[in-house]
Amino acid sequence: MVVDDSIFHNFDIDASANSVAARLVSSDTDLSQRMFFHTVDVMDLTESLKGFDVVFLAALVGMDKKEKIKVIEHLEKHMSPGAVLMLRSAHGPRAFLYPIVEPCDLQGFQVLSVYHPTDEVINSIVISRKLGGDGINGDVHDHIDQASDLACNCSKIHVIMNKKKNIIEEFAGEEQLT
Repeated sequence: MVVDDSIFHNFDIDASANSVAARLVSSDTDLSQRMFFHTVDVMDLTESLKGFDVVFLAALVGMDKKEKIKVIEHLEKHMSPGAVLMLRSAHGPRAFLYPIVEPCDLQGFQVLSVYHPTDEVINSIVISRKLGGDGINGDVHDHIDQASDLACNCSKIHVIMNKKKNIIEEFAGEEQLT
């Protein structure tokens, strides 16, 4: 038997969204005791962000690319080094629904994986790690910054790869440096 003791803190600026989410998990006694809902603007969170190993950023946090980048910059400033940022983005015509976040928009993060679905799923997924800890140093960050033009073109590569093989393209730090 696997025991999951993960705790989830959900931050939303909309109190009614938190209320609906809390009702959705209330039927699962175990999960509902491990989920906490906070009504707050993510831009008001600073020191508390350092306490999380993983931060999930919803697709509609930041209604346009400029706002979304501002939130990502705030997270980069306040998350702990080595923490994982998983965010939802969009790709191709799905950008009409959600802002697109490219790997080059994740300054201060090492992009680990990008997935653009080719089925009815709308959101792309970008997984990255906050630089500055666990062996990830400024030298890697500087090298990734220099390669940002290449990283920004990865969406073109993903279109080709997803059409041919329907695979997840991995971007590990070691791979980016070669």
